[in-house]
Amino acid sequence: MPIIKAVKGCAAKAETLNLRCLPLPGEFSRGHTFRLAHLRQQPREVDFNRTVAGQVTDEVTILRRVTIGLAMTCGMSADAYVQRYSVCQFRWLIHLEGRTSTPWAWNRPDCLKAIHSDAYLCRQCVRDDLTTRGYSTWRRIHQVPGIHWCPEHGNALEVVIGVPGFWSLPHWLMSRTQSRQHTKALRPDRHPFLQRYALAAQRLLDLPWDAGRWFAVLDIIAATYGTLRTTPRATYMPKLLWLTNKARRAAPALWLDALRAPGTTHLLCANLAAVTASAADIDSIFDAGRHH
Repeated sequence: MPIIKAVKGCAAKAETLNLRCLPLPGEFSRGHTFRLAHLRQQPREVDFNRTVAGQVTDEVTILRRVTIGLAMTCGMSADAYVQRYSVCQFRWLIHLEGRTSTPWAWNRPDCLKAIHSDAYLCRQCVRDDLTTRGYSTWRRIHQVPGIHWCPEHGNALEVVIGVPGFWSLPHWLMSRTQSRQHTKALRPDRHPFLQRYALAAQRLLDLPWDAGRWFAVLDIIAATYGTLRTTPRATYMPKLLWLTNKARRAAPALWLDALRAPGTTHLLCANLAAVTASAADIDSIFDAGRHH
């Protein structure tokens, strides 16, 4: 595929520009895509996508080929790339044909998209990146709905204003960020619920894409909290409006309002909220089915 030629050309440029072709642990896939495009000197995302996809014009096929191409740069499958670097788990694009199948979320053209319409960053993460490697990256956990503070540094996340955030490096946009009005009122040290939510969010992102593990976790949540339903195709469709009363009482009202902001889709948050508010041990839920 054309992406292979692109990567060969990236190696020499990366040495000069101090940029890596491979994604970094915890990086968001949209940032990785931009770095590859930047190394190829393709400032427009549409041009990069068409180069990677080759001689096709259908937009859906282009996006699917981009996902496969990005995965090939890392020497992994498309499923593994999406699981490790996207926030697809929170878009709930994981459909399982049966309880012995594997997720095929990568086949959805929007599997690498962000959930928020805006890009979020932590200033200390950016500083640490610049000190460590000379350039900054977008953190995947920062783009998860309901996360308003950096789990690593405890700093309020800031949103990029006025420009497309992910098609850039975070440190280029430090002068274009601001905190949301509700962020200061949602300090995790004042709300234990938010600390537990952040832990559950990270555990979900890290959960391997194994059908047995996924269904074991989902079955526990469904049986305990009643926040899931299934279709004949065994597709789980969580909805925010099914949040349990216990979760509603535990979560700050301002946090719930932020989840309902227009233009966002936060399907899986309902389940995480129920888990973090009600579970005695979050790890025990996400460790379910480890031996399936």
